Amino acid sequence: MLSHRQSKKGSEFYSEYQRWKAMKRRCFYKSDKHFKDYGQRGITVCERWMKFENFIQDMGKCPHGYSLDRIDNDGDYSPDNCRWASKIQQATNKRNVVMIEYNSQILPASIVAKLNGIKRSTFSMRIKYGWSYLDAATRRK
Repeated sequence: MLSHRQSKKGSEFYSEYQRWKAMKRRCFYKSDKHFKDYGQRGITVCERWMKFENFIQDMGKCPHGYSLDRIDNDGDYSPDNCRWASKIQQATNKRNVVMIEYNSQILPASIVAKLNGIKRSTFSMRIKYGWSYLDAATRRK
């Protein structure tokens, strides 16, 4: 059985096995500190991924520095809703990230501000003073 062998540090899929276990803990164990953001919200793991072998078959090896990410934050952990994501992708794929339309693309408002040379502190203050996210991210003065 693949999953038992992967529980040993140094095994081929050890890192992926740890991520798989953490995914299940977030969704099913009320004692997990992240349960409120996952299982309590109704996020679950598809039946196929209850077996580690299937998870690895669908996801493959995790690239160095990447982590498991749900594309739709309200969706379950499943092959069609998950990817290995970089830290930047993870940071911009959160429930609290405000997305705006800019140059015919939907982007995080903070990224639009950065693209326009707006400092993070300036952007934050503008929002605090009631500016729209688009204006705060794009207006020069």
